[in-house]
Amino acid sequence: KAQSRDRIARLATAVFGHRVEGGVRVGISGMFLTREGLVSLRGNLVEIMRVAALSSLYDKPVAPATWEAIRHEARRLPAETPPSEACRRFVSLLARSTRLGVLLRDLHDIGIVERFIPEFNRARGLLQFNQYHKYTVDEHCLRAVEFAADLKDDQGPLGEAYRKIKQKEVLHLALLIHDLGKGFEGDHHEVGEHIAEDTASRLGMSPREAETLKYLVRRHDSMNHLVFHRDTSDELLVARFATEVGTVEHLRMMYVLTAADLAAVGPRVWDGWKNEVLGGLYGRAMDCLSGDGWR
Repeated sequence: KAQSRDRIARLATAVFGHRVEGGVRVGISGMFLTREGLVSLRGNLVEIMRVAALSSLYDKPVAPATWEAIRHEARRLPAETPPSEACRRFVSLLARSTRLGVLLRDLHDIGIVERFIPEFNRARGLLQFNQYHKYTVDEHCLRAVEFAADLKDDQGPLGEAYRKIKQKEVLHLALLIHDLGKGFEGDHHEVGEHIAEDTASRLGMSPREAETLKYLVRRHDSMNHLVFHRDTSDELLVARFATEVGTVEHLRMMYVLTAADLAAVGPRVWDGWKNEVLGGLYGRAMDCLSGDGWR
């Protein structure tokens, strides 16, 4: 809220930036809403999501004053199911890696994520009483998405697998909701699968996307369990795992999801050794699915 700096940024954007339809001005240092844009923002979830999508598209931060206006309007939104166009824009945002972590955090901060995924409200500040997780459920899920989105610039096997994933919106959504079953009665994998089904329906995802989302949430611990609790040099075990996963796309998604889930457990949990052993299982399973034989 450094107002003097914000005024300078707005002036530079007004002079050197360009105008986007709907009262948005995009400049060198960021983007802000004009008076026209602020008027259209009032009580309009679709417009809020449009601003977030433009921030990702142009890779520019939203100006502090504009975000304060969005925060104010978020409190005034009617308590109803998000319109289909707002859901479409939310899914579209999840399909991109650019600024995804920052935008999801900001949207969570003002209560917008819960509009699309009501169970996320229950996860806010929810402690995990075990020896592994160091973060609350909502923080863990957000960190998992951030880790995955940052892989777009990674030059290792993880980055290569991530860039080849076609349904990134499904992967990012799975990471965002994979642990939301915690805090409810019953196994959190099974509860999470029901949450995934409801979320996919609410967001208007296709049946194929919904099935993939449900599978990733239900089985998000399976690759982790194999790597650290089973002998992955067993060819039969790896073949069974590859058969269960079914497709190369699903294997890539499971690989990245597992790495992101591990990395988001706590500080310095993700290391070179975990990266190596997880990558080893991924490579062997990929050989099975691609028909290249055993390495």
